Amino acid sequence: MDSIENITRDNARALAAVKATRETELAQRLMKAIAESGERMLPWFGFSHLKDTVQDVSMIFARAALDVVARVPAGPERTVALRKLLEGKDAAVRAAL
Repeated sequence: MDSIENITRDNARALAAVKATRETELAQRLMKAIAESGERMLPWFGFSHLKDTVQDVSMIFARAALDVVARVPAGPERTVALRKLLEGKDAAVRAAL
């Protein structure tokens, strides 16, 4: 019979694998959106270069930026929305450091 420690360790590994897959999928979605939409603000929502401790925080904003680009027509107001979102991301990442 597996000990609690082994089960917990296996669960932690499984969760880490799921997290890595989600990070990769989000990074791919972000790169695709950058290429397809031409939205010049999107590259600033990248998170792969950040420390693991703040990647989760940054990913929240990357998802939101992708949603904005998908749902809001291109134009000056969308750019303002993304700029404000970027300001929020920067502040949240600094707070998480």
